[in-house]
Amino acid sequence: MDDGTRAHDPIAHVASLLERFARERNLTLPPLAADGTGSIQRGSAVVSIHVLADRSVLLLLAKVATAPALDATQATRLLTLSFVETRDAAFALHPQTGDLYLRILRGLEGLDYEEFEDLVHSIAQTADHWDDRLAKELAHPEGTGSPGGSLAHPEGTGSPGGSLAYPEGTGSPGGSLA
Repeated sequence: MDDGTRAHDPIAHVASLLERFARERNLTLPPLAADGTGSIQRGSAVVSIHVLADRSVLLLLAKVATAPALDATQATRLLTLSFVETRDAAFALHPQTGDLYLRILRGLEGLDYEEFEDLVHSIAQTADHWDDRLAKELAHPEGTGSPGGSLAHPEGTGSPGGSLAYPEGTGSPGGSLA
């Protein structure tokens, strides 16, 4: 397919980028669907690809937690982490399900293979790190010796629970990311 055709068909363009990504890694991936959706698994992260042709946007998503119940302090912490810890990605809550995702939005204009590859690696590595870290938080309520520390503010900095996992003293996932 020539560059002129790809410029007018963003789904075909991203499909060719995904095909190259798979070919260079000897992966067998399903092709990008006609509606512009696809997925790639890298580590524990599953990256879903969405070509929003009507908006001229590429959306990459990686789910990191199922419908977490976040208080204001925890939500603020995730926003802060999005600003300083998640590379190209940012935490976002799905508007219908409430699931917690990492997401990258990128305009389609000028998107080349090297940038596509970098975006996929960035979100996959970041999601792989954070889904594992969130799972540790959920498995180790405060005070049980959780390896890797807490996602929330360190003790004494204003976080009421000290952890995103369980409200202080409950020992159950009632107000958690579970």
